[in-house]
Amino acid sequence: MKKSLVLLFLLGFSFCNAQEINHYDTIRNALETLNYNQFILKAKSMRKHKHYLTTERDLASNFRESIHYMYQELSPLTYDFKINLITKDSTIVYYEIIEKKHKKVKRKKWEPYLDTLASYTNDSLYFQLKTIFITDFGGELNAANYLLMIMYMVILVDL
Repeated sequence: MKKSLVLLFLLGFSFCNAQEINHYDTIRNALETLNYNQFILKAKSMRKHKHYLTTERDLASNFRESIHYMYQELSPLTYDFKINLITKDSTIVYYEIIEKKHKKVKRKKWEPYLDTLASYTNDSLYFQLKTIFITDFGGELNAANYLLMIMYMVILVDL
């Protein structure tokens, strides 16, 4: 009887892990098309996953930045993905898939941390963005400030 229960638990746990992998793969595959519209269609069609857009703004001529969250609760586990995007029209110039995880820091205390699972940059379009940014705003696009701004937004969303 004990062996049956342990086997059922292990099968259920591995099924939850397989679903996480499938959802991560689905997200990554949608992004790898490098088409923003296809990514949005796929994100909205994923079953048992909540998708929401938290930020969207213009960076420069035809370049936009957006931050998407995808959340799934599979009792007892929760999967939380953040996708940072830069697009030009409907072409994905940059993406980063981040998963929010938790690690044990003290006996019963858990702390969140971010794990980058995948990223992509179209170097020629990113260079074009930087050039347009200098022309439009008279200064360089500072990727470090951009990432710092995103980190602040994660903190604010978590509050």
